Amino acid sequence: MTTISVADAAPVETDHSATIRKVWLRLIPFLFVLYVFNYLDRINIGFAALSMNKALGLTATTFGLANSIFYVGYVACEIPSNLLMARYGARVWIARILISWGLASAATMLVVGPNSLYFVRFWVGVLEAGFVPGVLLYLTYWIPDSHKARANGYLMMGQPVAMALGAGVSGMILEHLDGGLGLQGWRWLFLLEGLPAAILGVVAYGYLSDKPAGAGWLDQGEKNTLKSLLADNQGSSGRQPEVAVWKQLTAPRVLLLALAYFCLVNTLNANATWIPTIVREVMTAYSLLQVGFVTAIPAVCALILMPLWNRSSDAWGNGSGTSSPRWAWRRPVGCW
Repeated sequence: MTTISVADAAPVETDHSATIRKVWLRLIPFLFVLYVFNYLDRINIGFAALSMNKALGLTATTFGLANSIFYVGYVACEIPSNLLMARYGARVWIARILISWGLASAATMLVVGPNSLYFVRFWVGVLEAGFVPGVLLYLTYWIPDSHKARANGYLMMGQPVAMALGAGVSGMILEHLDGGLGLQGWRWLFLLEGLPAAILGVVAYGYLSDKPAGAGWLDQGEKNTLKSLLADNQGSSGRQPEVAVWKQLTAPRVLLLALAYFCLVNTLNANATWIPTIVREVMTAYSLLQVGFVTAIPAVCALILMPLWNRSSDAWGNGSGTSSPRWAWRRPVGCW
């Protein structure tokens, strides 16, 4: 009779750092690219306005309303979208969001006036809703608390990257493709910056795995290691009682964080939407490409500082709910 020792029966695990690094390299760069296009499709209306407003006869008020109506649909569908992601799985739902919002964003090229612009922008918001919180939820299935702030932080760096690259690329499209195939430059802008999201949605469906247990790119030892690390997170936070969704949404901590995030997003979107127009009014003698490069300066500054804050947050335990400080500027273990 064959005997099985305790050591043989125990689940096989691999090195923690190697496993986290493998997960990090698999997910973070890809999700980062998705977020760059997500934010770019949200703010490219600000660059398009440099020539679109005149072509469609938009005033500052109608343009502002077109930008704001996006968030009406976005806010209304944010929570339902994430509930559906929990039902259908991250791979299916993130792919659905990417494909539908990409096609809707590209369809902005077809608008002919304020009303059609309002209609399309509203549906872009509806179809895009749930992407960012969905991705942040998705990361909790893969990234332990000790690396969570860095993972979220590197993902959020997609915002300034989208602003910096989008400024230059949008300026080039507006300047060099205007009139190409009979289309105005701003119509090319929406087409060329919207379709990549739809293509990436198809890629995401085949590339992403819902959870570690179903990831074919992890061996069993790596799955066990990740399961152990994530179980430690749940154990350290303690078992939380089930609370109704409405009570969770109205909890003081949630409301305070929502207020802080509102102020942050309000500032970011005001800059992303109106800075191209403001810079253009000041630099009337310069090309649209040069205007784009000047618009990118604040985003480049943010890109320099964000990695430092990301590392500091995890080093001081801000991402894991602990408060024991460690040396903030050392190289993170298990990732870049």
